[in-house]
Amino acid sequence: MKILVVSDTHKNIENVIKFINSMNTLDMVIHLGDYVKDAEELSYIFHPLKFIYVSGNCDALSGEYRVEDEKLLKINGRNILLTHGHKYNVKRGFEHILRRAEELKADLVLYGHTHCADISNINGIVFFNPGSCSCPRDSVRPSVGMLKISDSIDCDILRID
Repeated sequence: MKILVVSDTHKNIENVIKFINSMNTLDMVIHLGDYVKDAEELSYIFHPLKFIYVSGNCDALSGEYRVEDEKLLKINGRNILLTHGHKYNVKRGFEHILRRAEELKADLVLYGHTHCADISNINGIVFFNPGSCSCPRDSVRPSVGMLKISDSIDCDILRID
């Protein structure tokens, strides 16, 4: 399964649209919050492509959307935790989100919030942050994530020109 992972679009979906249009095959898009409205608009534009999304701190502040801030998916036998990350204080480390991942027996955690792309493996759990496709804090170039789940979990960070 080939999955595009995006986060922190903040009302700027042009890069995501360009990226999806450039893809030959894609099974799903996961949006990790900030903003849910962006995920809904992308879902409409690229229907019937499957979109799954969670809300972020900016969504909660707006009060407009009542979308879950956390989801647990099972894909190809793998437990995948989706969260924006703000409720787990990911800007300060993995302690809280690791505890939640272990509690849920997650194999993979997809999170955003920091606007910094990262792939880490902690206690056998993969933590994958695609960075921000609109306003990165770790690079001058926005990024998205590409996730491939088969017998293994393969994560790649793709920078957008």
